[in-house]
Amino acid sequence: MLLVQLPGLPPAPAGILLLDPGNDELHIALSDSVSMDEGIKEFWDALREDLPRRASLMGGARLLASLEDDLSLFLQLEVPRNRLSTTDPKQTLAALFAQHVLNSRANKHASR
Repeated sequence: MLLVQLPGLPPAPAGILLLDPGNDELHIALSDSVSMDEGIKEFWDALREDLPRRASLMGGARLLASLEDDLSLFLQLEVPRNRLSTTDPKQTLAALFAQHVLNSRANKHASR
């Protein structure tokens, strides 16, 4: 799970990165937006375009390892990684995104 920590707030789920080690493909699902701040919006939009491109160039496993080593306080990966078996990575990605990211946002808005 990709977490975003906005200033003054705890880390919140913002995306799912699902590695298929069989073909070194990184399946990526990211929230449409994580902040109303223009600078953060621009960064997030660029990240949404950059991650799939980098995964294609570097390979999924190498990009994921790079992210684990290089992410800052703003972007974090939940550790340890969770391992699971799936025959349909796209369906699994969508289910994980709904469960962890969308439900987290819905619960956050409901508690306001």
